[in-house]
Amino acid sequence: MKPRTRIKCPRCRAYIEPSTLTIIYDYVAIIAIALMVFIFIPVMQMAVWASIMISAGLLVIYLAVFLPFTVRFKRYDYD
Repeated sequence: MKPRTRIKCPRCRAYIEPSTLTIIYDYVAIIAIALMVFIFIPVMQMAVWASIMISAGLLVIYLAVFLPFTVRFKRYDYD
């Protein structure tokens, strides 16, 4: 997983880039998920299937809830 990068708008063909706040949100979410998966879940000494289910749940929350509501793009004109 990595934060969003510059893309080309399919309608107007202008380049749009994620806003600074969107990039910050992405990094915070990625770091939080990585901490949960690699540090906190193993420390809890749960069964393997429970750890996998919690990790999958965190990924689903990130993809279904966090990403759609934090996307904000800015249009930049490159000459």
